[in-house]
Amino acid sequence: MATDVKKHTIPGANDTPRRATFDELSLSVRDFIPVADTTERAQLIADLIAAGEGPTAAVPVVVYRQDAVLMRRFEFTTDGTTWTPFNSAPVTLRGTVTITAGVGQTQSQTVTFPTGTFSAPPVVLTTVRTGTPADSRSSTNIPTAAGVTIYLRNDATSELTRTVAWTATEA
Repeated sequence: MATDVKKHTIPGANDTPRRATFDELSLSVRDFIPVADTTERAQLIADLIAAGEGPTAAVPVVVYRQDAVLMRRFEFTTDGTTWTPFNSAPVTLRGTVTITAGVGQTQSQTVTFPTGTFSAPPVVLTTVRTGTPADSRSSTNIPTAAGVTIYLRNDATSELTRTVAWTATEA
């Protein structure tokens, strides 16, 4: 057997074609492997170890785990036990909503986070971005992993429309 420039095991010039040749080639390709969940990921490691291709520091195993939080789906291991996501920074989403409220009223708008972005409720902060700071206040309900409701309280003497900026950060 020989090795190509991408370090894949390939048949040598004098090797005769056989099933093992193709297995060696396939096992030498270090691409990410899609798995549904941690159970399938554990079975994958067991299968790789049985084939003599368990993960090492020099040749880690990389998976795309479909049930993981959106920003954490690519994971790698060098020992088959400890898994590290490629992106370990806190997930943060930002946006704005526009809310109109009559005199003395509180109006709201719900923000829905993309499915799978947060596995637990994030910390959500709001700021009124337009108008006079003394004429309105923003707040939220208790956020969930799926979304949050943003409230605008009108303390002015006339109806107002305000842009409220929000930031949701993984807790």
